[in-house]
Amino acid sequence: TITGMLERSGERVLFCAKLHQSFTHDFTADRDAAERFKFTVAPLIGAKRLGALLAQFPFSFKNTVDSRAYLVELASWFAGVPLAAEFRHSSWDKDAVYQFLADLGLGAVSATPSTGLTAKQPPTSTITCTRPLNSSRG
Repeated sequence: TITGMLERSGERVLFCAKLHQSFTHDFTADRDAAERFKFTVAPLIGAKRLGALLAQFPFSFKNTVDSRAYLVELASWFAGVPLAAEFRHSSWDKDAVYQFLADLGLGAVSATPSTGLTAKQPPTSTITCTRPLNSSRG
């Protein structure tokens, strides 16, 4: 359980929780689902041990008007909770995107090596994440 993880880790660890695929792949989640997800991670939030919620989008999630509108909506559902986005598609690797994320208060995750955002991306919020990928993948 989350409470058990908090107890076992002492105060040494900040946790990140990955959003369910209904938020990032299927796009079937809604504001109510976001409220339920926040309730689930409430022990981390209450203990000030939530580093961020991670929205890890698939390669098929490209930088389009509809995708950016969805990010605005997603950010509103999780307002007040640290949220970071990881993109796989290179269409997101643009200065205007970094500014857009900063305006929303979303952190950007750099998956390196990446076909998405680069490791040299500027910070977009107080959350900056680099996630190493498994280098054994061919």
